[in-house]
Amino acid sequence: MIGKTLAENVDRQEREHFLSVDRQVIGDGCESSFEERLTVEGKGSRTILTRKTRYTDEAGMHFLVGVMRDITQRKEAENKVQLAASVFTHAREGITITDASGNIIEVDDMFSQFTGYSRCEVLGKIPRILQSNRQGKAFYRAMWHELTTQGHWSGEIWNQRKNGEVYPETMSISAVRNDSGIAQHYVALFSDITAIKAHQRELEHIAHYGTLTVLPNRLLLGDRLQQAIAQSQRRDQALAVVYLDLDNIKAVNDTYGHDAGAPY
Repeated sequence: MIGKTLAENVDRQEREHFLSVDRQVIGDGCESSFEERLTVEGKGSRTILTRKTRYTDEAGMHFLVGVMRDITQRKEAENKVQLAASVFTHAREGITITDASGNIIEVDDMFSQFTGYSRCEVLGKIPRILQSNRQGKAFYRAMWHELTTQGHWSGEIWNQRKNGEVYPETMSISAVRNDSGIAQHYVALFSDITAIKAHQRELEHIAHYGTLTVLPNRLLLGDRLQQAIAQSQRRDQALAVVYLDLDNIKAVNDTYGHDAGAPY
């Protein structure tokens, strides 16, 4: 490098930038410090922290003194943190992060919107404060067994808001392990599916009940009959089916209307 400029070894698009900074520092004597990309031809790009200043000797000659530090790994780590923070801020799911013991160490804004608990109210507590008691101990034992053995669990669960309202969620929990494979944190993402469940119940009601009589229809009868047959076979019991017919109901409906004729 003796007798050459640094710009000779960098990408063509970066050369003028390097030389202009050098000329500015030599010209006005003001120190320059900034982060920049350094692309060495044939060796790839790095992120460097550069500080340049002017040195004047006893004869009045100006010299440029530059110090460069490779901060590529640090910048990559910072970018990952910024990306994680951005995801955390803009996620539409509730997010809960716990330590290895299950104590809550962080939640996002959607967590508070879904549960009614503020961040300060849940930090240091365990997620059990959200349990609705709709699932028994066996459910949670199976959940933690899958989480500890496979590193993740996903499914539907009923939790309870701060105001006591019970609501359904879809939840996914993942273990965050260190280099030794030991779980250090658990990250849970969940969504409130109250509206989805209500829509499912509405569709099931439409499918299984008559729109006029609001009585169970043939589809529901067939489903229940199949269940009864399977149960009777398992128990080795007999099953009786009684069919009742209403005579002339069509004539009544045609004459007086469905409101008068249809059975309720």
